[in-house]
Amino acid sequence: MLRPTALPLCLLAALGCVHPKTPGAAEDAASPDAVGALPPLKLGVMVHLETVAAWENSAAYERYIDQLRDAYLPLLVAHGAKFTWQLRGELTLKIVERGDTILDDLVAAGQGLGVHADKGFPAPASQAAFVAQLTALRDQLFAVQPGFRNVSGICSESDWVSAAADAGFAFASGSVAYCAMSLPLADRPPEYSACESPVACHGSLPEAVEERIHPWRAVDGSNWLTDDPAGRLVMLPSSGGLTCAAEDEGGSSETGCRHAADDLDPYFADLDAAVAVRDAARVNLYYSGWSYGGPLDLIVTEEWLTRLDAYVADGRVEWATLDDMGAAFEAWEARP
Repeated sequence: MLRPTALPLCLLAALGCVHPKTPGAAEDAASPDAVGALPPLKLGVMVHLETVAAWENSAAYERYIDQLRDAYLPLLVAHGAKFTWQLRGELTLKIVERGDTILDDLVAAGQGLGVHADKGFPAPASQAAFVAQLTALRDQLFAVQPGFRNVSGICSESDWVSAAADAGFAFASGSVAYCAMSLPLADRPPEYSACESPVACHGSLPEAVEERIHPWRAVDGSNWLTDDPAGRLVMLPSSGGLTCAAEDEGGSSETGCRHAADDLDPYFADLDAAVAVRDAARVNLYYSGWSYGGPLDLIVTEEWLTRLDAYVADGRVEWATLDDMGAAFEAWEARP
């Protein structure tokens, strides 16, 4: 599986999250002088708002939203951090039902929104049904908070790329290894040739850091790893899990993918590897995923954000929502 020569895509072997052993602390990472005059890496976090209790139980909903509004949001604002909060349809309905202002609060604080569709598996009954599902989710959130253009949770054996484009989405995020199931069998990496579910094949795809920090356009699900200017959907590849960085590295952790201090060094090692291979001629991005259900440790999160402040200050990274990243790619395409 190769992209055209202009944007080479190496053969994908082990599609987990491999983190190079580069320095993790901000003060040890490459300085701007060391890496040259390069544009900042657009940095973000994709948050999946998908805890079932949040829309099935009123008390759970209040705890869920209060923590988001009163604990996480002030911390992000204090550090100028931008997350993209992607909603399951059930949560959107619950927010509307309760007349809650949380989406307005997030947008006013510079945060991004999007849809975490959680559709495509099992494969929809038809392509038309797939498009209808995604369109309904987009329209549902658009009715209360218009303007967003990104979607995740759509990997499928079916043509998830065309379905998202037909539903009106511009950018796809969170492409896990299960997305390989829409490729012809001969083009799938052997270890992902017969994935049983997205959970079973959840590593980032593509894997190599040089490939997962640049967006591209995809025509359809059968060749979505191939860059094609004619594609209607912009692919925004992700870089693993924020709260599972220690586990993704291949190590063990007693936290079980909870945000803990042992996640920080692997995260910064991978971020440093991405910073080091920025390309001045292309859009550079880096975002991790977090499923909000499992809470963040606020002390660890504060340390993580504080370390990132140094990267922002010297121009190695800049915070961006997923829509910001997609829009930057569109602007890059339109350059003279």
